Amino acid sequence: MQTHVLGVQYALLESNVTLACRKSQIRTPVFWHHNNSAVLPWHKVTSDGTLVLLHVDLSAQGNYSCYDNGGLLLHSVKLRLGLSHYGTLALPKLRFHSGRLKA
Repeated sequence: MQTHVLGVQYALLESNVTLACRKSQIRTPVFWHHNNSAVLPWHKVTSDGTLVLLHVDLSAQGNYSCYDNGGLLLHSVKLRLGLSHYGTLALPKLRFHSGRLKA
């Protein structure tokens, strides 16, 4: 049985992104994985288990999961990145044209 909810978080390219490990307790060590890999070269983890990604580019998109020191999955989130448009996040718009989907 899983006790987490897989959600989606949107952020701007080239920004710092904060991902909370919602079920972690303060000062409990947690470990973050990106797309099932423990390798996160552009990050830091705060004392409460929050993951901070610095100056993200498109390679930072994907699935993030935090685990306790026993390997129990605590939280998962999907990160999607976009460009800024007048101070807001601009996501691609999809439309149908002649029966085809276009971005």
